[in-house]
Amino acid sequence: MKTIHPDLETVVIYGELFGGGYKHKEVEPVKNAIKVQKGVEYAPHNEFYGFDIKLNGTTYLDTGLVNQIFEETGFFYAKILFQGTLDEALKFPNVFDSKIPAWLGLPEIENNMCEGTIVKTLKTKYFGNGSRVILKNKNEKWTEKSKMVRKDRPAQKEVHFSENAKNIWDEIQKYATVNRLNNVVSKIGEFEPKMIGKAIGLFSQDILEDFEKDFPKVFTTIEKEEQKRINKKLNSLVIDVVKEELMTLKV
Repeated sequence: MKTIHPDLETVVIYGELFGGGYKHKEVEPVKNAIKVQKGVEYAPHNEFYGFDIKLNGTTYLDTGLVNQIFEETGFFYAKILFQGTLDEALKFPNVFDSKIPAWLGLPEIENNMCEGTIVKTLKTKYFGNGSRVILKNKNEKWTEKSKMVRKDRPAQKEVHFSENAKNIWDEIQKYATVNRLNNVVSKIGEFEPKMIGKAIGLFSQDILEDFEKDFPKVFTTIEKEEQKRINKKLNSLVIDVVKEELMTLKV
C-alpha cells in the first residue's frame, strides 16, 4: 500500500459485525457467540464483513482495488453481485436469500432473505456536496429509514429552525426506526431494563453516524446553536422510540 500511496499514515477498514446464530439442523451453535442481526441467519459464529478501505481519513479506495486487497489477504468481504450501468444496478433484484452462508460454506436456509443491496461506482466518485456516490437499496423488510415522518409530541415546546436546519431535522428523524434499534440492541446482547441508557446512547450514535455518512459536513451549513437543538430533539425522539419498543419486551 505504501508503494501506491507514499504519504500513507492511516488505514481504516469499514465493515460490519454479523452472525452469532444459524438455525439449521446440521449446524451446531457456537458457544459465547452473540446474535447480531435479527430476521436473517448469517453464521453460527461472529464474523466481520469488510466493504471499504479509507486512507488518511479522506480517500476511499476504488472498489476493484479494495476487493483485490481483501481477496489477496483472505479478508471476508462484500463481493460484487452484479456489474452494469446505474439503471441496470438499480433494477437488480434486492429480494433474494442471503449469499453469505454459501460464501462461508454453510448449508442454506430457505426464505433467509437478505437485507438488500448496495450500489456504488467502481471508481470512487463524489456528489457536488462532497458526499460519496453510494446508494443503499434495502428491500421492504429491512428498510431502516422510515417512510413516514414522525410528528412532534403536542406537549413539546416548538423549536424554530432556519430552512437548512429544518431540512436536516426532517431527514435525520427518518433514521430513528425500529429496525435500526433492533440491530443496535442485538450487538449488545439480550436486552435488560438496566441497559436502557446504553441502548439510547448507541441508538443515537448509530443514527448520527449513518446520517453523516450519507450527508457529510451537512452540519457545517448551520449554526452551532441549531446543531445543539437538533441533537436535543433527536435525543428526545430516540428516548421515545427506545421506551416504546424495548420497555414492553419480555426480559
